[in-house]
Amino acid sequence: MEAQNILESVKNEEYSRIQGHFKLTKSEFNFADVLIRRDRELEDAVFSWIEQRTSYRSLIEKYKAYDHELEDFSNPQHFAANVIIGSGSICSGQNIFMFFPQAIGQVAANENEVFGIEFIDIWSNIFTSVIFPIVRRSFGPSTGTRLLSLYNNLDKTIYLASVFHEVGHRVGPYRVSPQLRPNLKINPYFLDVMGEISTDSLLIRHLSEFPEIATFVIMQRLFWFGRLGFKDDPISGQTTIDNDSWIGSLLWNRLTAAGAIFADHGRLEIDFSLFPTIFADLTQEVDSLLSLHKNADDQNQQIDRWMKQQVKYTEGKFQLPDSFRVLLEDLQEIPEIPHFHAPFPYSQMESFIGAIQNGK
Repeated sequence: MEAQNILESVKNEEYSRIQGHFKLTKSEFNFADVLIRRDRELEDAVFSWIEQRTSYRSLIEKYKAYDHELEDFSNPQHFAANVIIGSGSICSGQNIFMFFPQAIGQVAANENEVFGIEFIDIWSNIFTSVIFPIVRRSFGPSTGTRLLSLYNNLDKTIYLASVFHEVGHRVGPYRVSPQLRPNLKINPYFLDVMGEISTDSLLIRHLSEFPEIATFVIMQRLFWFGRLGFKDDPISGQTTIDNDSWIGSLLWNRLTAAGAIFADHGRLEIDFSLFPTIFADLTQEVDSLLSLHKNADDQNQQIDRWMKQQVKYTEGKFQLPDSFRVLLEDLQEIPEIPHFHAPFPYSQMESFIGAIQNGK
């Protein structure tokens, strides 16, 4: 299935069928067949939300101040969608977006070919089935109160974060969108690690008008991505093979060392007031690691050394922080990857599509 055909369908139609073999962030090339509905109402609500608290232009100006080379101020081609019917890797419960044309194994020739689809309902299922139960189980009233705003604005926060996540990939030394920054030679795993740290840090720093963003980023980094693989490997989880999992351990170490995660009367709390300093320092540190004039070996060695300093590394594997492992031991009855149920069974795909077509 051609990426351009998918783009035209998602842009112009309410419902789009996406069928073929796709490479997703947490799955290798696998077959998927889904019917999605683009949520234009949510997209409009999010951009209205932005204008209520600040303005899109003001937020973009912050990214421009960080990287003066940013020239594209347009909204990313990033669409909110819900899965109506589906089968395959998209419905696995662990893939929360598709990024094209990479999803079909191609490289974009220009920025117009780059677009993404964020699965809002799969994200929401992760928070409902995993993250909110963990907060109820392990965190105290201060952090619980902080999550109320995220709870009430979950879908809007998911989409807002996804839009500016893509903006974050347009800037900085680890820029990958719409094309890779010249002279950036680090291997794909290191690029994923550093790029995601950078975009997360910029989200927390530049969208300060939306405290829901910082809560969203930290909770999913620690308790969605950071937990992956713990049941199978309680020493390392997926930290050695998955960039997002490794970042969860990095953030746990940073936040606990800075006193931003602490115990209070037997419950954990998060001091979000420390985040501006923590993430400004992290951005500066990550950016300073990369020397674009150096060759690939030097760039990769620099990142490799830094990563092994941040998260314990022994016998060829990273290890989950000890205090994080203690916490995760107490959370094992909460699923790592919650099952996702599309509203309608796959057996109804053809009849559902027929009903849509007859209704037009």
